[in-house]
Amino acid sequence: CCSAMALRKAAKVTAGVTTVGVVAAGVGVYSDPKLRRGVDFWSRVAPIGARYLWAAKTLEGDAKAARYKELHAKYAPAAYDLVVDLRGLYVKAAQVFSVRPEFLPPEYREQFAKCQNAMPSADALDVWGALRAELGERAERFVSVEEKACGAASIGQAHKAVMKMEDGTTQPVVVKIQYPTAELLFDMDFGCIRTLLWFIAKDALPFWDGIRDQFKTEFDYSREARNLAEVGDAVNARFGDKVVVPSLIPEMCSPKVITMTYVPGEKLEDVVKAHLRSLGVDLSKGVGDWIKTQVQPPEAEDRTMAPSPSQDPRGLAPTASEAGYGAAPGKRWALPGWIRGIVASDTFLALLRALRPVWRWIKRAPANDMEHLLRSPQKLLQDLFEVHGFEILLGGLYNGDPHPGNILLCPDGRIGLIDYGQCDRSTPEMRKQLARLLRGIADPKYETEVAPAFRALGLKTKNDDPAFIATMARLIFGRMSAEILDHDFHHKLHKTDRIEKFPKDLVMVYRAAVLLRGLGLSLQYNISPAESWSKFAAEVLEEPCPA
Repeated sequence: CCSAMALRKAAKVTAGVTTVGVVAAGVGVYSDPKLRRGVDFWSRVAPIGARYLWAAKTLEGDAKAARYKELHAKYAPAAYDLVVDLRGLYVKAAQVFSVRPEFLPPEYREQFAKCQNAMPSADALDVWGALRAELGERAERFVSVEEKACGAASIGQAHKAVMKMEDGTTQPVVVKIQYPTAELLFDMDFGCIRTLLWFIAKDALPFWDGIRDQFKTEFDYSREARNLAEVGDAVNARFGDKVVVPSLIPEMCSPKVITMTYVPGEKLEDVVKAHLRSLGVDLSKGVGDWIKTQVQPPEAEDRTMAPSPSQDPRGLAPTASEAGYGAAPGKRWALPGWIRGIVASDTFLALLRALRPVWRWIKRAPANDMEHLLRSPQKLLQDLFEVHGFEILLGGLYNGDPHPGNILLCPDGRIGLIDYGQCDRSTPEMRKQLARLLRGIADPKYETEVAPAFRALGLKTKNDDPAFIATMARLIFGRMSAEILDHDFHHKLHKTDRIEKFPKDLVMVYRAAVLLRGLGLSLQYNISPAESWSKFAAEVLEEPCPA
């Protein structure tokens, strides 16, 4: 009897201690923002994963595929909502994987593609408090700051403001403010995403591990300010007639705040899409459906994304103006020899250089008329590719995060590039090997260079299969095709070999290429980064550009 009473008493004490422990643990979790965030993530992801696991264990063949489609349609919106709620690195991950068909099914990619544009701003951000904390008395130079953010991203948001200048005048500016807890939560977010990838897409781990250090640099706004100034000087000097980069206001910057001149404009993607719809172009089809309607090069059966000399690099038929309206097929009108001699003379070339500023001014669009620019949206996208190709292959410092939310069409017809938080440097040796790789993709004459160049950049695969390595290079830098949007294609490809180490120096180049190509595809413009950048590759290699 005494023993029974003792056992009951011990049980009560144990239960009480356990309850206190559970409550204490819960309080501990919810007092630690990192642990609370991890719990929030897994409490929403685990139930979804369990349903996929149940389907995998209980179904086979067509029944399993059909169930997966149902689950994709049901839970892809929930995954997007999770990204929006948690922000931070989850936004970056969604942006990255929205353009990777080998890792995610189309339902998830379609949802995550929304993250390429501006995210909803954080209502709780104390804008004036953050400015005063970072800038001190300098914050009083802001005459006004709009409460509503004009743009929001993964780790911060931007607000339009009016600033008093030293001469007493005022100027519209944009001030970018980092979220207070953004850096604190990075490691927890990275670990959660990495664990999830281990379960659902192990082939993505080498790339994800390689991108970690680059993402962490984005928290240093002082570094971003230096990037903005350096890249802006280089780009504005060479492409000032096509592109505008905001100017830094260094005295109003800190490690958590950047102030820059205001660049007016609307998102390029939105403007072009609205114009295409006004012309009756059907943009309701997904990228995959649209690509299936495009004519593929004959070589595509034997060589993934092989370039065809007779095909436009965009994957489109040439327009009448491009082909030479009214010209006989296969014939070109040639200048007389004496005129060609004048054109080729040093005096004539010097005159053209002298008139270049005037030409730049003439080419700019009237402030209230975009119509003539939008008649050829492909030209805008070609200019966008050209600027980034120059940055990567010739400039040395380049923007690795040109997502659509940060690309504007300005009233004067230039393209506005407004975010330089994810920049990286390319070394001379890296640029040389990248140029060889791009040349091999763009020109079949050099296709045997692709795999060796990719290896020289640092790629390592399990079987060192040259065909696999070359195909992976073309997936990144080639033209898109219907075949490579098929998840089964990637499943079969990775049965032949798999990546063990992705080149760290190539991570942000890869990101820039797929983001720009993705923007083009969303506007029904299928362009190969390798072909677009081939003239810069030729300049690096000091050889004539392939025709």
